[in-house]
Amino acid sequence: MEGCYCEWPEDKGNDWCYCLSCMECCEPCCGEPCNFIDGLYCFLSFGFFIFCAGPKCYSYAQNQDCHFVNHCLPFFLVILSIIPGLFVIPYFVFWTTFRVNLRKMHGIGEEGCGLCDCLTGCIIPGPCLACQELRSIPKEGWDWYAAFGEGKYPAGASAEECIMFCV
Repeated sequence: MEGCYCEWPEDKGNDWCYCLSCMECCEPCCGEPCNFIDGLYCFLSFGFFIFCAGPKCYSYAQNQDCHFVNHCLPFFLVILSIIPGLFVIPYFVFWTTFRVNLRKMHGIGEEGCGLCDCLTGCIIPGPCLACQELRSIPKEGWDWYAAFGEGKYPAGASAEECIMFCV
């Protein structure tokens, strides 16, 4: 599993199956230390407001401010494409590039897309890999509500440069 880059540094997501062994794995998303209020905030953000938190994460992985055209619209279209079970290819491309961008940002593994990156959306441990990716993002990288309160979410209709996938 070495080529899958499942084990990330402790401060950048840790082991992909870490969430199965202890509650500390919920940090920093569920607070540091992990606590009920921050955990509920994280759960609500990704459970009920995924169309807000998802684009914010996507923009973080591209090292950009979150813009409607560059991040919100593609995220919305990708999620809608899997609802009828059709057009799942955009879904896999989206999540693959998201993971590749985070790995590159944190200096994990080799450049480019590996087989495990491509399979993160369809393999059984996908949710654990998603938690690993979320643990590697600081709260400011997904906290759309705080950014909205500061007038920074979404930042505008478009950005100077539109990067659709890998950066």
